[in-house]
Parts: sequence; C-alpha cells; structure tokens
Amino acid sequence: MYSISVNLNDDDPDIKVRELALDIPSLEPKLNVVSCCNGYFLLRDTDYRAVVWNPWLKQSRMIEAKENFRLCGIGYDSCSPERIYKIAGYTFCVGRPIARKYSFYHHQDTSTNKVKMVKEKKLKVIRPLRFVIYETATNSWRYLDDVQSTAKSPGFCGSIDYNVSLNGNLYWTADNLETCFIRMLHCSKEILKPFCILPCTKNDPNHKLGSHALTVFKGDRFSFLEECSETRKIEIWVTKKKITNGDDGDDVVLIKFMSVAMPNFFYLRNEFTSYLVDDNINGKSFVMCCREKTKQACVYIVRGDMCRTIKIEKVVGELQRCCVYVPSLIPIP
Repeated sequence: MYSISVNLNDDDPDIKVRELALDIPSLEPKLNVVSCCNGYFLLRDTDYRAVVWNPWLKQSRMIEAKENFRLCGIGYDSCSPERIYKIAGYTFCVGRPIARKYSFYHHQDTSTNKVKMVKEKKLKVIRPLRFVIYETATNSWRYLDDVQSTAKSPGFCGSIDYNVSLNGNLYWTADNLETCFIRMLHCSKEILKPFCILPCTKNDPNHKLGSHALTVFKGDRFSFLEECSETRKIEIWVTKKKITNGDDGDDVVLIKFMSVAMPNFFYLRNEFTSYLVDDNINGKSFVMCCREKTKQACVYIVRGDMCRTIKIEKVVGELQRCCVYVPSLIPIP
C-alpha cells in the first residue's frame, strides 16, 4: 500500500509517494482496502476478517466476522457524545431477483482509438441485500432487517462498494431507468434512504453516460464526477452549501465546478479511480489517481491550461484500489 501526497499550494503542483506498512505483516498480502473515514482505513481479507487501520499512528484493530458477508464501509454515530464507529456490510438474500439489467464495460476501437461503452448480452441479476452492522463500542454484529425491507427497489445497490463517508454517514451513487441519485446509510439512525438527485444526463441522446464517482469536497460538501463514454469529457459538480448531519437532501443544490478532457490511455472504473478537486489562490484544480491501460498507477493533474500525467513508478504491481483520505493523529477507539 502507498500514500500519495498532493501539494496544490504551489504554482507547479507536485506529489510525494511513500510506502505504508501494516503492523500485522502476516495479513498484509491478503488485505484489500474497502474504504476510509476520518483517516482510518477499513481493510478486509478472504477469511472474513476486517482490520481498522490508522497508518500514521501504525495502529490497527482486528475484527472477526462470523458469517460470509461483504464489508462495504465505515462510519460513526454522530448523535452519540462519544464517537462510536460502525462497520457496514451486506449479504445477498436468497430468493427471487428484484431486477435485471445489462452490464457495461469500456472497449477501445483500435482503428479510431476511441473508447466506447459496450453493453454485455448477459443479464446481470440484482437480488435484495441484507445489511449488517458492527459496532466498535459493543464489539458485536447485528443484522438490520428494517433496512432490507426498504431496499427492494431498482437502483438500490448502485455503487455501494465505492461509498464515501461524511458526517459519519455513508453515501454512494445509484441509478434507475430514469435518473442518477445519491443513496445514504445513516449510521446513527441505521436507516437507508435516497438522499438527492444528481445532475446526470442519462436520458440525453447527445450524451452517453459512462463512469461516475462521488467524493468529499472541502471536508463538508460533495463533488460528483460524470464522464461521457464517447467523448471522454468529464463534468465536475459540487454541492453549493455544506452538508450537515441533519440534512435530508431535499434542499441540496449542485453547481458545475469545472470540465476536464481525459486522455484515452486512462482507464476509468470505480475501483481504480479516485479524485479530488480544490479551489484556492492558484485556481481550480482536478487531481485523479487511476490506472493506464497497462494497469500502471498514475496521477493526472489539471489546473487551467496545465495538464500533467505522473506515473507512480514506486507502486509495484497493478493498481487495485484508490481512495482519498486525510491523515489522522487520533488513536483508534
């Protein structure tokens, strides 16, 4: 695992790369990054174990999962006087599928060098999910049956595995036949619900929706990325006002922040892509960590007329997962 620090305070942005070593060496080769929250990483392995890790304090906490479910994020109870962290996971329910849809993937036409979205002929079956929560204060797992009953609708899953944490809650992008939106798992109330509609151009015949991603902007807002699968043009949107813990999403307004043209040699997928945007005295900046077609890790920086591609030579092997985080010096509870 590697940490890539990006300095956007200078006229010429630069990066620093350092390798991060887990304090449980025997588990390190088996672990994958799930998500992060307040500088803590949630990692999982193939034996249903989870690790909460603070790399800057070289501190970790191992958590055993007794059943086969997929971990998807870490948040906390923001209504509690003490910050009680919670790990969310899910399992697929046995029974009839609730929806079917086609899967899509990127394909590069070698004759034109253009990247297109191709629809697979094989149908993807979507089954209801059952959520599970681990609470660090009680060291116990429990199923959220009420969440399962409210989740039986197309578009429920969305990009739940690529969520972001804000104010202790988990948010991710989802879609149905007509629109794109944000869903949330409220970690204090332990309920799942739609949050707000996104400015997607899903039904625009002149704009074919490709990849999209969600990240936190300025620590208290959202930024949404939408890519056109044909032109590779990226539109960045940000929420106009701060997102508070009591915000139900009804009054959320997203405004266009900037547009970016992506080179064809970059491969955009949720698990390989992470980005951030900033607006300071040097202007608006866009930074994306992703991988090339060769699977080499890269950082792509755009500011005004300046575009830089920096290959991360220190990252050995294929890039598996990226996420944006801010280091923390607070010990794991």
